[in-house]
Amino acid sequence: MAEQQTIAALINDLENFLRAFKDRGGKYKYFDKINHMMASNLVSLTIDYIDFDSFSPDLAKQITHNPDEMLEAFNGSVLSILKEIHPDYAEEIQDKIRVRIGNYTVQKGLRDINADIIDKLIGVSGMVVRSSEVKPLAKKVGYRCLNCSTINEAQLKGLVLKRPSRCMNCSEKDLEMDPENSSFTDFQMVRLQELPEDLPAGQLPHYVEVTVMGDLVDQCRPGDRVMLTGIVRIEQEQLSPQVKTSLFKLRMEGNNIEYLGGRAGNKDTRTVERIMINAEDEKNILSIAAKPDAYDKLIASFAPHVYGHEVIKEAILLLIVGSVTKKLGDGSTRRGDINVLLVGDPGTAKSEMLKFAAKIAPRGLYTSGRGSTAAGLTAAVVRDKTGIMMLEAGAVVLGDQGLVCIDEFDKLKPEDRSALHEVMEQQTCSVAKGGIVATLNARTSILSAANPLYGKYDPFKNITENVNLPVPLLTRFDLV
Repeated sequence: MAEQQTIAALINDLENFLRAFKDRGGKYKYFDKINHMMASNLVSLTIDYIDFDSFSPDLAKQITHNPDEMLEAFNGSVLSILKEIHPDYAEEIQDKIRVRIGNYTVQKGLRDINADIIDKLIGVSGMVVRSSEVKPLAKKVGYRCLNCSTINEAQLKGLVLKRPSRCMNCSEKDLEMDPENSSFTDFQMVRLQELPEDLPAGQLPHYVEVTVMGDLVDQCRPGDRVMLTGIVRIEQEQLSPQVKTSLFKLRMEGNNIEYLGGRAGNKDTRTVERIMINAEDEKNILSIAAKPDAYDKLIASFAPHVYGHEVIKEAILLLIVGSVTKKLGDGSTRRGDINVLLVGDPGTAKSEMLKFAAKIAPRGLYTSGRGSTAAGLTAAVVRDKTGIMMLEAGAVVLGDQGLVCIDEFDKLKPEDRSALHEVMEQQTCSVAKGGIVATLNARTSILSAANPLYGKYDPFKNITENVNLPVPLLTRFDLV
């Protein structure tokens, strides 16, 4: 009784918050949102954590430490307000209502997810590297008894359904599943990996598997940079169906997804995150820009540890800045990203330039020709151990709207190299494998370096005879 009462009291407190909270303009922010839920056919409501924290700091602490109970109570409070405004719509979606926590301030890195924060709500930022297909997941399954037609329900615990062994009415063991009395929800698995810029040098990137359900499904694609709010769960590992070990693995249950850069939650406002410029930076930038030799200074400050090569430094600088993508009247586009190929004798600091460019670009990836395959550069379809097909993004997709540096370009295998033709001209990357047909964006500039054919550049031959690269690929480089 006491527990029921506390949940009822919680629902009352949260209902007060949803009804009474006013934003700076004096509008009832969340009450209006709930009022518009039926019109826009929504089942979820996003609540700004900072608003909630300012309204009641004690309850905001509760959200972090027992998120399950709080989110359950939140769902209940939204439902009870909806029942007053739109009772018929509330009846229809009562099992689907979800409250999402946006702008969450308790943020951890992917390396800090450990055993101490199991069943707590945390926010992690990362890059989506693979996402599975969408499948239905049973929330409750009804089993019909073949003898007396009683419906026996099996509830979902974690990701496991426990089937009732016999009928509760007549103890008959013959039960068959009844889809009409069962409820399902959409389910998808996403793998989140550390952002390349947060990665300590020389370390393997950490990743975490995230399960998303309901209307969060298909919100993020491979290559997106997201801020994920979710509850850390554990799952027991199995050696075989009979043997369970005492080892567990961590995964996250997604509660809300926000895009880094474009903080808005919908797909249309995806923007590449710009590096935040503070007032001091702005002052410095303007003071440098006012000087007459600003352009020469920029060139001189690119890879200052390499002597000379001003023309090449200028070219790479222009490649990092890029040009404007033109949209023509008939809907086709002209790419604005420049591709550059550096050809030079060994020891002329080609790799140094590439490494430096990848380091200073807002989104720079560096890869070498020997260790790269076509799938690793573009995209691959991987079969998960549960048998689900997953799409995994490669280097040019992850570097979307950035810069990809490919060293030792002439050492790439010919079949892997041909995967780059589409990327460099159309700026997309298409996959058709295992029933997944997809076209991913790859709006990247490609900066590559190659050695001449005989170890030394022969000035009496033209470029095609000097470099062991096919002519169609060479024509896609704007500058050699």
